[in-house]
Amino acid sequence: MNTEVGRLNAYKEKTKVDGEELVLNVFPKRVFEMEDILASDMFFLEGKYVHSDVNIPYPINPHNSLPPGDDMDSGLTNATDKLTNDKQQFPSKGSFVYALPNGSVSYNKHIKAMIEKTKPCLTQLMIEAQLVRLWVQFNIPRIEDGNNFGVGIQEEILGEASEIPFYSCLVGNKRLISHEN
Repeated sequence: MNTEVGRLNAYKEKTKVDGEELVLNVFPKRVFEMEDILASDMFFLEGKYVHSDVNIPYPINPHNSLPPGDDMDSGLTNATDKLTNDKQQFPSKGSFVYALPNGSVSYNKHIKAMIEKTKPCLTQLMIEAQLVRLWVQFNIPRIEDGNNFGVGIQEEILGEASEIPFYSCLVGNKRLISHEN
């Protein structure tokens, strides 16, 4: 039993040292690395350069075939009459689309390149943030007197650090990010 407690205390101390190293040295370096990545030419493209054709057919609206103002001359007085008349003139026909006639839609190559460039850094930051969360938990002192101001701040930081997996779900979700066509 003594050896397990000793191992647990050694793990706790190692986590405290690693957490301090992350906060003091590693995170500032990561910030500068991310700034360099985001300042590259890849991330400063105008919308017209990032645009890609999705090649998805869309139905033609039958109401657009009417000449302008033609529905005003129909003698219908209210919106319900016009809607009923439209349903009679243009009955809705069609079927569900289960496949696209032009094949699958390819991903946007520019956005894919941006994701692939930032994904390793963000994944590493998520892993390191979990260690910082554990470090904060180990540094919360026991409440022994009425002054809990510092503990409240640490608990607030812990709450923010605990939300990192929620906000990073899109980065880690391989089906959304790394979907290859």
